[in-house]
Amino acid sequence: MQAWFHDVVNYLCDLLGADQRFTCRVTGEDSDMVRFNGGRIRQAGSVTQRELALQLIEGDRQVRGTLELTGDIAADRFPLRQLHDALSTLVREAPPDPHLCFPDAVSTTEDREDDRLPPTSAVLPLILAEQRDLQPVGIYMAGRIAEGVATSSGLRRWYETHTFDLDLSLCLGLGPRERDRSVKLTLGGTRWDPAEVERQLATAAAKAERLRADRVRVAPGAYRTYIAPSGWKMILRTLGWRGAFSHRAVANGTSPFAALHRGERLSTRVSISENHSLGWTAPFSPDGFRRRLELPLVEEGRVSSVCVAPRTALEYGVPHTGATAEENPGSIEVAAGDLPLAEIPERIGDGLYLDHLHYLNLSDRGTASVTGLTRFAAFRVRDGRIAEPLEIVRFDDSVLQLLGERLIGFTAERERLPEGRSYHRRALGGALLPGAIVEGLRIVS
Repeated sequence: MQAWFHDVVNYLCDLLGADQRFTCRVTGEDSDMVRFNGGRIRQAGSVTQRELALQLIEGDRQVRGTLELTGDIAADRFPLRQLHDALSTLVREAPPDPHLCFPDAVSTTEDREDDRLPPTSAVLPLILAEQRDLQPVGIYMAGRIAEGVATSSGLRRWYETHTFDLDLSLCLGLGPRERDRSVKLTLGGTRWDPAEVERQLATAAAKAERLRADRVRVAPGAYRTYIAPSGWKMILRTLGWRGAFSHRAVANGTSPFAALHRGERLSTRVSISENHSLGWTAPFSPDGFRRRLELPLVEEGRVSSVCVAPRTALEYGVPHTGATAEENPGSIEVAAGDLPLAEIPERIGDGLYLDHLHYLNLSDRGTASVTGLTRFAAFRVRDGRIAEPLEIVRFDDSVLQLLGERLIGFTAERERLPEGRSYHRRALGGALLPGAIVEGLRIVS
């Protein structure tokens, strides 16, 4: 794939007009995908795709276009020329861009992870093994993902990795009573560890057995609550999408964490960073700018940095961090605490245990309040023990408070959670997160 990438770049250079420059980004994957339901394989296949995103610049004007390619330069030359010719016509009509970004570096970088994954056929027996009469439902994806960025001035960057994503639910059954009772398990990374997968499957199966009891509904109110790493991933993702870590959002007053930039602070237990050295993402942006490998966002409760895209940097006159245009962390890490995972029910005493949160959205940007629903493994905790499963309930609370004065502590153990999205193509990115106990999570219905 890398040789084809260089062929594409060289051909685009041959097509350039006298006053033209370009930045191009190539993304590709060679993935196995297996869907299963009811403990059986329902669909199995492989996906090979190559995509080009081209930014054509003429003077101070720029336009962009995308193209699906074959990976064979002989077949790809004609559509590449068509795209270049179409953009060459459009760019003359485009308005001047005062914040046009173009990486001036002339260098070649290469970052690649060796393939440490077993064949897909070797992992399926473990995933589909009988789990106490539970029904495994989900998808397994694995294979090579690559990304390359080049400019007409001589920049060449390449990133290649081999990853797997397992998105699995262990369901009690497929009948009307059981089909919405399941435990969700999300795993991913560059190494397949059978012992760790087996351990997590056993833990999920034990939680699923607790779902056989009759559900209880809790009244609206405030409850001491444990939120698992997967729940915090959804909370941080929701905040990130809305600009919590974005320089642009802070500058225009729309960041949910604006209060932190006015001097408020979270608990000293809270340290959040964007850490590309975890291996989830390419060490360069989609436009070819080098990323800060480790960017502390919150240190011991105080804001220390934000994500700054090169375009934002030009507009506001600040250094960039190599962030994407969305200025949303792609590889987020939260520091561990000192709460042993095995002691969580005892530390809760009387309250709630929530594994996953779903359908989240901001309810109040000014207080970073998030609302959403419980789902999958959600339990009532009584007398320091996990008791009945919960009916689905809605929560609505301020993350500034939950991670502030109402944070009891983070777990000592953390989970590596992949991004897991596969819309259009498998997404890079992920999170390394602990769980946490908070005081007084507001249940509203």
